[in-house]
Formats: sequence, structure tokens, C-alpha cells
Amino acid sequence: MKEWQVREGMWLLAGQPVATLLSGVEEIPVFAPQSGSLAGLHHHPGEVLLAGAVIGWIQQSDYTSGDYDPDAVLVYGGGGHGQVLLELIRQAGHFRLVGVVDDRLSRGETLLGVPVLGGAECLPEWRRKGVGLAVNGVGGIGNPLAREGVFTQLEQAGYFFPTLVHSRALVEPAAILHPGVQVLALAYVGPCVEVGFGSLINVGAIASHHCRLGRVTNLSPGATLAGGVSLGDYTQIGMQATVNVNLRVGKNCLIGNSATVKADVPDGTRVRAGHIWPPLHSSSQSGGTYVSQDSATNSPAQP
Repeated sequence: MKEWQVREGMWLLAGQPVATLLSGVEEIPVFAPQSGSLAGLHHHPGEVLLAGAVIGWIQQSDYTSGDYDPDAVLVYGGGGHGQVLLELIRQAGHFRLVGVVDDRLSRGETLLGVPVLGGAECLPEWRRKGVGLAVNGVGGIGNPLAREGVFTQLEQAGYFFPTLVHSRALVEPAAILHPGVQVLALAYVGPCVEVGFGSLINVGAIASHHCRLGRVTNLSPGATLAGGVSLGDYTQIGMQATVNVNLRVGKNCLIGNSATVKADVPDGTRVRAGHIWPPLHSSSQSGGTYVSQDSATNSPAQP
């Protein structure tokens, strides 16, 4: 980081210069995306920032009174994905992990040594206590709108979403990761890739150069996108599935485990596990779910 052009608590206008970053010899200006009060400035000039680091937040409400801690974070969801994120946050070393929020767990329990704070009803309480960051631990496999719903609930409670990148993942400097993105161990995000809000790049998944991933997309473990692939919002790519170069997979698609995609996929399409797209024979060519003739005996794909 080179320098700040603002100070904590300032009211910013949309488009106002905030900071200047350095990437190699290139200076990169940062502008305010919206108007509001600036909070959470805790990086210093000369400090090296990790990919996806949050340098501050812009908010319309005054949440900065009391013991405000810009590094404090809670995790919503204590299932399998949530527990993976607990470990990722701990190894990252630059967050203070406050606790887990989960409607199915009792306040006072512990999960991997982390206290359970209660259910969703406790979100306003912890926001007033100065916790500004929340991580979505609901993976949403097979139901991306469940994951989207958690983001909405957290946003309405006033939380911001850090971008998480595991120390053993590789994100190229020219990639763009939007808020709430999670990149897990051994994943690769190539140059000029843009990963949309709240998307998940799971263990060992690959998004090659110039890919575009929409909002709340999901690359399951081992999934591979060749260069120039585009994924629509809420689309999920199953384990070990592959998508060939320069293809578009539409919105709300589900590509099953080990499937191979060789042509563009329309919105709302489900490609069965182990199948090749496009099918040699299909029951419909008008959009929606496409199935090959022999797929009626197969169970639905689970990415």
C-alpha cells in the first residue's frame, strides 16, 4: 500500500479517491464505490496486502462507537463448510475470530474450539458490539439461493464480507475477487479472472485465465474451467467436472460431478454426473433441463 487520501470517519462521496496501491511498479487508485462514512482503516502505507484484503468499509449508519474492532469476524453456519472456514480464518492470522452463528446449535457450545454465539437473532447484538465482518459458512450445494439468503440476512444486519484466500491457494495479481469470495486450499485463479460476489472456489478447483464467474457461483473440489469461460449467477460446477475453453454456462445451471462441457449451456440447465454436454439425444431443445436418453435411470447430479 502506498498512501491514504482519507482518514477514519470521513464522509465520502461516490467516486472520491480513497487510497493508492502499488502492484510492482504500477500505481492503482482506489475509489469509493458509494457515498457514506468511512470506517475500519487499519492498514498502513508500506504494508503488503494479501489478495482480497479489506482496507475499510463505507456505511450509512454509525456502528463505530464502543470497542470497534476492524479485524473481528464471525462465521454464519457451523456445518462442514463453516468448519473449513474456521480453520482458514485461523491460519490466515489477520482476523480475530469471535464465534459461530448457527440456528441449530446452542449458545455456549464450542465448535473446533470456537464459541457458538447463538442463532440469527444475535446478529444485531454483535454488530452493536463492534463486529463488522461476517463470513458465510453455508455452502449451498444444490441450493445456491440458500447461500444467497444468508448474505442478504447478514447485509441487512450491517455486516461486511471479507474475501478469504487460503495461504496454499494461488491467485494471480491480475485477478479480481469481489467481496465474500472464498478461495480454498490448492485452488488456482488465473490472470484476468473475475470472481463475482460470494462465489466459492473450492479445494483444488481451477479457474484459468480470463474466466468470468457471476454472483454466488460454486466450483466444487477439483472442478476445472479452461480459459475464457463464463459462468452465470448461481451456477454450480461439480467435482472433477470440466468446461472447455471460451464457453458460456448460463445462470442457475448445475453441472454434475465429472461431467464434460463442450458447448455453451443455456440458463437453468442440469447436466447429469459423468455426462458430456451437449448430449447426442435430448428430450428438449427449448431451454430448461436437458437430459440424454439414458439419463432417466440416473439420479440427479450432485456437484
